[in-house]
Amino acid sequence: MGDRRRNGNLDLFGIKIGSSKKYQEEIEQLKRKLETAENRLKQSRSESERQQGQLQQARTQLQDSERERGNLREQLPVAQAESKKFQAQLQQAQDQSKKSQSQLNQVQTELEQSQTQLQQTQGELEQSQTQLQQTQGELEQSQTQLQQTRTELEQSQTQLQQTRTELEQSQTQLQQTQGELEQSQTQLQQTRTELEQSQTQLQQTQTELEQSQTQLQQTQTEVEQTQQDLEKTKEELAKAQASSEQVAMESPAQLDWWDQTQKTIKVQKVEYLSKPESDLFWGFHPGLKPKNQFTGGAIFFNGWVISKQSPSKQIVISYEDKILDTIPVNQLRPGLIKKYPELPEDLKCGFSSPLSLLGIPELAELLLEVVLEDGSKIALSKVYLQVDS
Repeated sequence: MGDRRRNGNLDLFGIKIGSSKKYQEEIEQLKRKLETAENRLKQSRSESERQQGQLQQARTQLQDSERERGNLREQLPVAQAESKKFQAQLQQAQDQSKKSQSQLNQVQTELEQSQTQLQQTQGELEQSQTQLQQTQGELEQSQTQLQQTRTELEQSQTQLQQTRTELEQSQTQLQQTQGELEQSQTQLQQTRTELEQSQTQLQQTQTELEQSQTQLQQTQTEVEQTQQDLEKTKEELAKAQASSEQVAMESPAQLDWWDQTQKTIKVQKVEYLSKPESDLFWGFHPGLKPKNQFTGGAIFFNGWVISKQSPSKQIVISYEDKILDTIPVNQLRPGLIKKYPELPEDLKCGFSSPLSLLGIPELAELLLEVVLEDGSKIALSKVYLQVDS
């Protein structure tokens, strides 16, 4: 106070208080200072009320956002845009709040200075103390209101943070939903691919079935041809038996030959001398299998042979280096041509014929050879026979 008193004058808020005549003017200046501070407080209150209105609007928008959260998946872009606007408004409110706080800090600083100056001049300004105390009360109320405003701002910030969290959760749920949709689409594509594969397999199966039906028809044709050949052979055997019966009846000396026609001829084993599928042959079969049985003194050959070297001409059957019979290779086998599609369809590769074995011993070996059109001869197989009485 001694510092501010110079030449009998008092310096208060930059105003030098001198003689008693100027005291009233100095008091008026102090009042104007206080009115200025009150105006600033009123402005701060107005600003706080405006901010409260904005916060109330923000709360209303948050409530609307909560009601519309169920439609966020469809309105996510709109919600994001509103969120950005709301964030901008919040940033503006925060900036304005910072400005208000700065102004309040300045006012508080000036008030503190005023309080210090008023305390220093308590003795001289007893009448002003009452006004200053009133002013202090109002300032305290303003500070309380400001504190309340700060609390409300903090609550608003907390609510905004919660809203942001809910928006992030909604975005996460939307991303999860999108991921599930992508997985579903992938599974649907896989199912479509499997269905197409199944349809392709079904078409292939239908094609194979048609091919099998064609082969079956061809096999049935071959069976019918074989049956016809068998019928012819049976007729020939029946004729041979009838002739043998007539000969036996006419000549008693032929009874032994007749007995031989009544014996059973069994195929004990078939030994392959060449590989059916090799560099020489596409394949072959002698037409006899183990455990085949024949009567009437004869057996029946019904086989096939396909040579790679040269077309097959005939089959030679011999016993102990003696030729018993030759069978021409002159029959079609459609089923075999289906098995070997690279061969011509009109290829003649089959042979069939009966072979009389009257007078053959109880155990015998027959040799089967194929003669090719180029004149070469290749041994195919040996057939081991047993004659039962």
